[in-house]
Amino acid sequence: MRGVQRICPDRPQGFPPDMKASAMQRLALLAAAMPLLVLYGWVGWQALHPRVSDEYRLTYIEGALQHWPGPDGLAYRVGERLPLSGQPLHLGEAWGGPKRIGWWHIRKPAKVYVKLRETVSGKVTFEAEVPAAEVPVDDVAAPVRVRLFVNSRLADSVAYAPAAHDRALTWHYDGALLRVGLNIFTLDLPKTEPRTVLCVRSLVPARSVADRPSHAEPVG
Repeated sequence: MRGVQRICPDRPQGFPPDMKASAMQRLALLAAAMPLLVLYGWVGWQALHPRVSDEYRLTYIEGALQHWPGPDGLAYRVGERLPLSGQPLHLGEAWGGPKRIGWWHIRKPAKVYVKLRETVSGKVTFEAEVPAAEVPVDDVAAPVRVRLFVNSRLADSVAYAPAAHDRALTWHYDGALLRVGLNIFTLDLPKTEPRTVLCVRSLVPARSVADRPSHAEPVG
């Protein structure tokens, strides 16, 4: 009908009061939970990235060391000799021993851990004093090549004859492979000769070539 205006009932504007209350409650709960979420996130981050010393991490978290070396127990001075008697602090889990005469042996890749406080430049050597008197060679007489990795990078390889007399094996590498802080050396025997055993009485992980004596060092 013309001229007749249809009157509609008023429609509610916005949300009903009960819906507004529910939304406010959810926001309040979320605001209250945020500190807990942040706390749990921080705890999880700390668990994945613990702020502990290298010694603690390698011993109790990664299980990489033979023995707990103590705080700063992996500290090392260039040229220092590490005797492998008693409970050596720098050896990884792959080392076997100790033997009566005070040496340890490996059949598979084995690691040595040291922490340097100084930068090293120029040519450097890694030296291993190798006894032969009681080496269980299992009739393996052919020389094999033992590779040295410094911080996961191949540094050098040397020939090793299990039946040879007492001698020192020497690997040469560039001091630039070393870094201030934790350094990891890996001695790797060839898998083609699984019976070969490398026995070591002492180690010098890093010695500057310029500091090496001109004559051979006495063994012992």
